[in-house]
Amino acid sequence: MNEADLDGFERYHQPDRPDGRAVYRRGPAGGPPVIVLHELPGMVPETVTLARDLAAPATDDPNDTGFDVHLPLLFGQPGQEADGNLAMARSMWCIRSEIRLLAKDGPSPITRWIAGLVDRIGGEAGGRPVGVIGMCLTGGLVFGLVRQPGVGALVASQPSLPIGLTGAHRRALGVPPEDLAGAAEDGNPLLAMRYRGDSLCPRDRLAHLAERYGGQLPPADTGDTLDERYGTLRIIERPGDDHSLLTIDRDDQVVATVRDFLRQNL
Repeated sequence: MNEADLDGFERYHQPDRPDGRAVYRRGPAGGPPVIVLHELPGMVPETVTLARDLAAPATDDPNDTGFDVHLPLLFGQPGQEADGNLAMARSMWCIRSEIRLLAKDGPSPITRWIAGLVDRIGGEAGGRPVGVIGMCLTGGLVFGLVRQPGVGALVASQPSLPIGLTGAHRRALGVPPEDLAGAAEDGNPLLAMRYRGDSLCPRDRLAHLAERYGGQLPPADTGDTLDERYGTLRIIERPGDDHSLLTIDRDDQVVATVRDFLRQNL
């Protein structure tokens, strides 16, 4: 797959100049705007499929005409294949200055760029709130947007940073504590989720997130799906040992839940 396989997507740049990042857009004019941040190893075909599906009308609701999806290319090539650990290592090297892999409480610089994209999309949509989906490497970036004006809903799918080298890293959320202050009462709605057996997204991280929202994540139960709510935060755990809930290891039930969550809040 390559850029030619992104037929039906409009391309623009953010900032709006030739040296800005390319963003691929698809969906109905006037639909609820949603930014999809791809994971490692890059904008793989499964991520493009997710964007297409979100942009298409829902089959179960005649009033749902689809989302206005914006898919920024953060690193790599559009539509590249997930071709092994070497490609992942190269991608991580390329974004080392923009996405902090180990910082427990330090925001990644790229969060500012995402906030700028939110402002642009929301402004072009007449002030309509914008949804943001982050996955794996970009999953935790949405934690820095819980108090961001112009955001209407956030999805953190298998947030994997900072890398869990120590117990403190496995609990860390990668944002300053003050960024989540008051989020349980008046923050943007947040859906965080993982597969139960996912070693790249530690359960301790979502447990810590629940604590920040004034709750306590129940003990793990491998038999059932966990779905808990803490104010504006909702946490889902799905059975299994896979990683990428929305793309490579896609769980269609979770994709439907994400769609409903965005529809309810945007």
